[in-house]
Amino acid sequence: MVAGISGGALLLGAGGERFSAQAEGLPPSVVETDADYWRLVQSGFRLEPGLVYLNNASLGPSPDLVADATETFRRRLDAFPSRYMWGAWSEDKEAVRSKCAALLGADSDEIALVHNTTEGMNLVASSLDLEPGDEVILADHEHTSGTVPWRYWQESKGVRLVQPTLPILPSGPDEIVEVYRRAITPRTRVISICHIVNTNGMILPVREVSAMARMRGILVAVDGAQAPGMIDVDLHDLGCDFYAASAHKWLLSPKGVGIFYARSESQRLIKPLIVCRGWEDPSIRRLENYNTRNLPEVLGLG
Repeated sequence: MVAGISGGALLLGAGGERFSAQAEGLPPSVVETDADYWRLVQSGFRLEPGLVYLNNASLGPSPDLVADATETFRRRLDAFPSRYMWGAWSEDKEAVRSKCAALLGADSDEIALVHNTTEGMNLVASSLDLEPGDEVILADHEHTSGTVPWRYWQESKGVRLVQPTLPILPSGPDEIVEVYRRAITPRTRVISICHIVNTNGMILPVREVSAMARMRGILVAVDGAQAPGMIDVDLHDLGCDFYAASAHKWLLSPKGVGIFYARSESQRLIKPLIVCRGWEDPSIRRLENYNTRNLPEVLGLG
């Protein structure tokens, strides 16, 4: 983390440079259990006096390095709006995409920069051409943003939502995989699964469920809101088709920025929620073609 702070501070001006100097001043022996390490981390946040913030699973605070950089981008945009909104930041935005891909073990052309996990789950649920009688498996620990899109976009078409019950204290991953295996029928088309559930913090065996689903021609969509920044995520290793994540939780990004992954072989199935000029773009960038958007927040994620 300290190494990342030191490198990232180069574009952030005096405040970032001071923080970088503090990081570099720590002795090499400092580890995450040392008080000096955590005092440095604490000094990077502008929380209200006396506040001990423990709600990152809902909304994480951006450290000063991120907040200051985002504000710099915002002022630059307001100094020449049309220049920066319509092209001057194209390469910078692609750099953010590449960083997200590297962080999550994916290719850049598999990453769309969206608003949040909810948008990503809506992209999947609204796009798939399911038929009456088809089934989507959603376990009982799914977040509402993982279930409501399926109800809204698919249930009215006669698609059946199957909700198996997950064990509260499973003996191991195999017990959870077995719950999904038993829920599969010949009409199962999609498994929609959380990576980390928000109810009791279970990390679900996405890799094993994805492997089982692929053998049966079933798509796997993952609600990854709680995972990036909390645990290591390697999307190619997980083997899922779609993965939606919010960056405003454990990644501590500006608010209103999310990451959507679609495996190369599955991208053809996804349709944009919003269309405007450029909708014919065959790449995954068509999913983020909102015309005007809050680019300082996107660059702040980077």
